[in-house]
Amino acid sequence: MPIAPSFVVAVAVAILVLANVIAVYRAHTRNHRVRSALDLPQRMGSPQKGVPMQRIVEAFAHTDANLRKRAPHLSNPERHEMARALMRARGLLPETPPVRGSGATESTPQAVAR
Repeated sequence: MPIAPSFVVAVAVAILVLANVIAVYRAHTRNHRVRSALDLPQRMGSPQKGVPMQRIVEAFAHTDANLRKRAPHLSNPERHEMARALMRARGLLPETPPVRGSGATESTPQAVAR
């Protein structure tokens, strides 16, 4: 029994849709990991009006990859803290990290002043 051309086209379209869904999911999870590492809220447009979020995500990923190569002895939290400090120095992140919730965390100025 021969395979109908419409079946081949339908399978090809299904594979393309699946590949697109996987690519979008991977980009979403990557952005989620980067936003978590930067202590940024998961749903926001841009922390600063002039800097698009995608540029911040790419800069953090690039900085993190460079630190991973040059300082392999650092743990993930130490490497992420260094990347955040470098990005604050470049002006890509605000000087004070956003406060999550009502309680002070260790990274907020109120907790550091204690």
